[in-house]
Amino acid sequence: MKDLRSSQRPKRSSRVINRLLKTALKAWLRSQLTSIADLKIEVEGCDLNLLAGTIPKVCLMAEKAVYQGIHFSKIDIVAHQIQVNLKQILRGKPLQLMQPIPIEFSVLLQATDLYQSRTAPLMQSAVRDLLQVLLRTSQEDAITDDALSLPAIKIQEIQFKNNGFILKVQVPSVIDSSTATLETCLTIGHPQELLFYDLTYQTESKHNHLEQPQTTSINLGTQVNLKSLLLTPASLICKGQIEVQP
Repeated sequence: MKDLRSSQRPKRSSRVINRLLKTALKAWLRSQLTSIADLKIEVEGCDLNLLAGTIPKVCLMAEKAVYQGIHFSKIDIVAHQIQVNLKQILRGKPLQLMQPIPIEFSVLLQATDLYQSRTAPLMQSAVRDLLQVLLRTSQEDAITDDALSLPAIKIQEIQFKNNGFILKVQVPSVIDSSTATLETCLTIGHPQELLFYDLTYQTESKHNHLEQPQTTSINLGTQVNLKSLLLTPASLICKGQIEVQP
């Protein structure tokens, strides 16, 4: 009986550690997100790994999550070989990553998600970059780079289409503001790059427009590795890998 009880202790201990790690991971993820509706986590690993503070595999699914102002309908993440501060976690301290980890992700965004994200700094920066390319090309004097640096650009409407999207944006000008319509196709240029092509621009007056569609790109940084991008009238699905820093 004594041998049986002693053989059960490691399993019981590892189950406790598994639960503690799940709780700590959930708390850490919630601290990284502005809000989230639902979060599910599965921790996989043998006793020796978990006791050493190494999580061999974590699967995560989040719904209605907001990260840095960007809204996501669904996020699926898989991460491997995560080093955490287990000793501190056992003492009630918050979870900390001990080293950078590459994570595989799949995200789903609907048009309503992007519209809700319209005031996020990342979204505003991307729209400004596109407008600056277009307005320089069209040589539109009424709208300047100085105006585009102001927080006055307002995204009024977002509509997905196959392989691209349409944006209606209120743009500041020297005299007043006008609504510009941007239409573009979107794909992956390089693993770290979003490529916008067949990019067109037109204002309400229809006098200010591009004679030829343009192509431009946005670099997402060396920590991003995009693998696939699918745009339909209903949604955007993107898959890839990103490195998360401690």
